[in-house]
Amino acid sequence: MKNRAGYTLLSLMLSLAIFVTITLLISSIMVILSKNGHNNLDMQKEKNIFFQQTLSEVQRSSSISCTEKKLSLTTQDGESITFQQSGRILYRQVFEKGYDIALQNVQDARFSCTEKTISISVTDTDGETNEWWMRSYVD
Repeated sequence: MKNRAGYTLLSLMLSLAIFVTITLLISSIMVILSKNGHNNLDMQKEKNIFFQQTLSEVQRSSSISCTEKKLSLTTQDGESITFQQSGRILYRQVFEKGYDIALQNVQDARFSCTEKTISISVTDTDGETNEWWMRSYVD
């Protein structure tokens, strides 16, 4: 009998092992990349919701004051609302009782008030900074 070149069981098993390894590696990378994209999208949605809620409360306010680290509002209904960072969380507090989590994964939050504008700057734990300006209609 002649020695014929062809696939043996060993070469088939080796080919299958390489194929499975590459497939698992690619699928793992895809899962990691998709989770990272969702986290960034979720954080951006969370920031937008925070801004919309804060804008709504600013528009309902009869008085506004702020320092670099604290925003204080008094609504027309007499509610006292404070925004302040503690650790990696930006809290909202009403009547200085309890805390609502307004925004998570915050590295730094800064507030600035002028006569007619309010500026909020939020830097998340990924280092991305978002700034919002809103007009105040308080006399």
